[in-house]
Amino acid sequence: MKLSSFIIRHRKTIVILWAVIILASTPALLGYSHYITYSSSGAVNPSSESQIASQILEKSHTTNSSLVILVLQNPFLNNSTAARTLSMQTALQSLGIRDLASTTSPFSAYASFINTAIGRNATLIAWLYNETRINATTMYSFPSAFYSSWSSHSYTYDSIMASALDAGFNSSMPYEAAFISELNRTAGANNVSGSESVSQPLQAVMSAILIAYNESYPQYQIGEYSPGSYISYHYLGLNNYSDSVSVAVAGYLRQYFPATPDLVNATISGGNVGINYVRMYGLAGAPQYLTDQYVSSDRSAFIVSVIFSVPSGLRGER
Repeated sequence: MKLSSFIIRHRKTIVILWAVIILASTPALLGYSHYITYSSSGAVNPSSESQIASQILEKSHTTNSSLVILVLQNPFLNNSTAARTLSMQTALQSLGIRDLASTTSPFSAYASFINTAIGRNATLIAWLYNETRINATTMYSFPSAFYSSWSSHSYTYDSIMASALDAGFNSSMPYEAAFISELNRTAGANNVSGSESVSQPLQAVMSAILIAYNESYPQYQIGEYSPGSYISYHYLGLNNYSDSVSVAVAGYLRQYFPATPDLVNATISGGNVGINYVRMYGLAGAPQYLTDQYVSSDRSAFIVSVIFSVPSGLRGER
């Protein structure tokens, strides 16, 4: 008989003794002692722990023996809940309990969902982030410092070189030299001279960046064949190139799949992307059909299923 069916038919008593034994053997886990109900008996009312567990279990099914830990806490409220739950699941798996196959919770289920969805793209995302970060730093470091200094001179033509020197201009650096040369050429082409201000200075700087970067780094031509430089130029700028790389990469990837900055951050952290994401952002973005299997309808509680590899009648008999 399936556990969910058993509980539904015997709503007066839900006993998960194994949960008591397991948690008692790991007292430092979770800090959940005041959230977890190990058993309940007597008359059942709609708000009782047994009724809450039953309602959740009606939406999921297990073939082999399983035990249920009911956590009386909203799993959407804060990320620490996710971290503590995942730590508990890891601890349970490490106890060497006979026939224990796995543990699942809304957090581990969502982590698995993310890993399945992202698949091999995790490596690509991490590479793309690194390429963008490197290109953006190279592309904007000097122009950003120059533009800040130039603004204090009202963007005048005759202050271009002085602003460049204030920004640490190094004429032996091909990119910096090409950038200043192109900016001077553009201003001259627009008949700007002396103390006249350059019209649309930001546009002039961005145009100089495009030409100077392609000239100085032909292997990273700003275009579709060099996504790192393309993202840097089209999705970043002088003021956000160092702190918005994840946002830029996600924006670029969104034309292929629904990427988010959070997903990019979880990917570049290394290791298990899904676990990283859930530890950092909890159940943010989790599909409802997935969380419904573990979370009560009013979000006041969730379950952790402890699943064994054999039916209950065979557990411990071998």
